[in-house]
Amino acid sequence: MKLIISSVSGEPIYEQIKRQIREAVLNGELKSGEALPSLRKLARELRISVLTVTRAYNELADEGIIVNVQGKVRSSPRKATNG
Repeated sequence: MKLIISSVSGEPIYEQIKRQIREAVLNGELKSGEALPSLRKLARELRISVLTVTRAYNELADEGIIVNVQGKVRSSPRKATNG
């Protein structure tokens, strides 16, 4: 899964990350239980703060889109199947 962010779009970067991951889960691009990049790896790839990725992942977990497992983040089986 390739995330594309824009610093000039007017949409906060954490919201861009959330939107793209949510869409990937709901349209089946990201399969149920599939691992997402670690916080540090995604922050490094996107050249953004780890705190920005943390906020996006935490809010997605609160929505039930992803599941945080110690040391790993996975798409939620519930959301991926119940769309």
